[in-house]
Amino acid sequence: MIDLIVAFVSGRRGITREQAETWANELRAQGEQGEYFFSLNRYLFKARKPL
Repeated sequence: MIDLIVAFVSGRRGITREQAETWANELRAQGEQGEYFFSLNRYLFKARKPL
């Protein structure tokens, strides 16, 4: 996901590719030290009206 975010934000709202890569590298370093955790949860709910 980090690489996808870097590609998306680079060049938007004044964020340079270098800034985005710096952010990504900081997250990766934190992850290697056990100081960063990312979780993407998706939920789907289905409801049915009783008969």
